[in-house]
Amino acid sequence: MPPYTVAILFLTSTITMFVHKSSAAAANDNAALLIKLCTLLDLESRVSNLEPATYTAQSNYNNLQDLNTTLSDPEWRAQLNKTEPAKTRPDKPKQPHETDASRLKRWKDWIEAEDRLEPKGKMEEALKRANLEGSSAQTRRTVHAHLQPILQRAAEINDELVRLSGEADAGTKEQVATAIKEALYGAGAASLKDITAQSTIGKTAASSQEDACGAQGTSSLVKTIAGITLCVCAKGSKSAGVGKLCSAQQGTTQLNTNFGNAATIAQDIVQQCPKAADEPPTSSEITAALETFLGTLTLKATHAYFGSYTATDCSGEAGSGACVIYAGGTKATVDEIKQTNWHTKLREAASKLKALEARNNKIETLNHLMVAEEQAAYKVAQQVQLTAAQAAKYEKTTKQDNQQTNREEADKCKTDKNQTAADCTKIGCDHDATSNKYKAKQGTETTAAGEPPKEGSAATRCVAHQDKVACENDKTGEKQNCGWRKGEDGENDKETEKCRDGSFLLNKKLALIVSASIVLLFKVFLFNFMKFFVLR
Repeated sequence: MPPYTVAILFLTSTITMFVHKSSAAAANDNAALLIKLCTLLDLESRVSNLEPATYTAQSNYNNLQDLNTTLSDPEWRAQLNKTEPAKTRPDKPKQPHETDASRLKRWKDWIEAEDRLEPKGKMEEALKRANLEGSSAQTRRTVHAHLQPILQRAAEINDELVRLSGEADAGTKEQVATAIKEALYGAGAASLKDITAQSTIGKTAASSQEDACGAQGTSSLVKTIAGITLCVCAKGSKSAGVGKLCSAQQGTTQLNTNFGNAATIAQDIVQQCPKAADEPPTSSEITAALETFLGTLTLKATHAYFGSYTATDCSGEAGSGACVIYAGGTKATVDEIKQTNWHTKLREAASKLKALEARNNKIETLNHLMVAEEQAAYKVAQQVQLTAAQAAKYEKTTKQDNQQTNREEADKCKTDKNQTAADCTKIGCDHDATSNKYKAKQGTETTAAGEPPKEGSAATRCVAHQDKVACENDKTGEKQNCGWRKGEDGENDKETEKCRDGSFLLNKKLALIVSASIVLLFKVFLFNFMKFFVLR
């Protein structure tokens, strides 16, 4: 066993013996117990540092709604226009949409977006955030279409954030603080300086210290952590009362028999506590501190007590005890202690704080998701524009390459010499029987800019091939001119397999690039968005 483990075990045993010993009460007997009580007493100051999470991503949601409205058709937006004579926007959709649940749910968001965009220049700002200023109408329509899934997710996140922000049944900072104060000081006392006999033991005055703190055969009347601190640390009210039970630096003033000076004595004792931590407490920390203190309880055959006890009672005298005592020494006694005000209120505080922590975690996660959705919208806008530019460049390059290939194919067939059909075939040319010379294969003739395709060009010649082999062998260099396939949208006889133009699919392929890019972006954000449902 490592030396430090032995040292820890020895120290733990020493402290336990120190707290639980059953000899005459003496100075510093309850010093270790005060440290545990201080951990609980510190909670009141620390809870003031709690910062409940708030809906900080509202502006991000507003930006998404503003972009959606800016990209919407003017005809659609007309339903949100202000009407005369009040010049107010309609509070609900008009017929036949007045019962449309989806419109009703988002109507307020749309109205607010219109109001935000009304001042001059606001729509331009929305476009600028998405880098869409100067973009074409077609680009904006494409972006708007791809924004809809993002807007739907953002709206669901917004709904949950609004719900959580107004949730009344979860713990709040005030509820946690109230429960802690009642556990520490009792009902009606906001701090140590406000405690009285009434808040501490439930009656206006104690007849004696043992009346409040307990005697063998009876149970203590103490309802608070401050009350326990007084019973185990304050100098006893009788002449034989022991002083400095918890610290060599605490005062020597005796506790009044009726607890009349309880506030003054308690404040002096708490000054002996270590400086409280600055960070707010956690629910698990409260629970652990409570269990640690409960672990100092000494169980005997007929009684159980916190502090130092010798015999008879908890009057603070050397021959009796500086303690809080409860009748009985069984599990039922422990259960009774767990029903006391200080124990139940601290558990309530931990429960309320745990609910607050859960809500804070949800709100913080949803705020991050909302920010991610706004960024996703801007990336969609960027991707649409980049893809459109790439598609245009690709189409232009392909057209130029085809023209160059056709020109080269046609040029090699130009000659002034007479040639046989066999010679023409060897170099990939047709034979002109009339002139007995090469001629370019159909479809390789170069079409001038702005001139319609010639009869027999790549745009028209594929239909002339009646069998699959001839169709698929129609090539210009490495480029496949025709393809044996069924028709696509925009072509006739869609269900019939025949020889068709191989370049027809180009535009469709390019159009799909945008959708593929959007799907990729969606997958990137899907993982983060699923956190929202996991947390619910």
